[in-house]
Amino acid sequence: MKKIKHYNITDEADSYMVFHVYMDLCEVQNWWNVRVHMCPELNLLFLSGHPNCSEPQEIVLPIECTKQISPQDLKKYTSYLKVEKCPNDSLTVAVYESDSTIVYLRVKAGLLFPNNPDTEAHSSQAVWNRNLFMSQEEKDFHFHQFQQKYTG
Repeated sequence: MKKIKHYNITDEADSYMVFHVYMDLCEVQNWWNVRVHMCPELNLLFLSGHPNCSEPQEIVLPIECTKQISPQDLKKYTSYLKVEKCPNDSLTVAVYESDSTIVYLRVKAGLLFPNNPDTEAHSSQAVWNRNLFMSQEEKDFHFHQFQQKYTG
């Protein structure tokens, strides 16, 4: 807590939140080498650490659950929150509730659009899942349809 107070954050609730996320990462999530950092451009505290001894260092941004953040905010955070030897392609957001509940969300640069249902119906995984629940008669029927379609 001394390290957090060292940064002279005026909002004590923010200091308290960062402390709780820090303790959760260290004691509950068993992260390694967790450190507190200050981002002077954004005037906020963030954390860095290793989820385990073999994984690369990650940046964790504690945010109160009542705070609204936009995709532009996330882009700003990923561009300003930097730690040496830490890949800057993702950010872990620690959503903090006043009852000490913390939910961790990993955010990566860019958007991943959901699959089109028409396209997904033809994907190999969807076909495999569908075939898993077919009876043998249904499989034979589909095989004969396929055979007629492609062999004339």
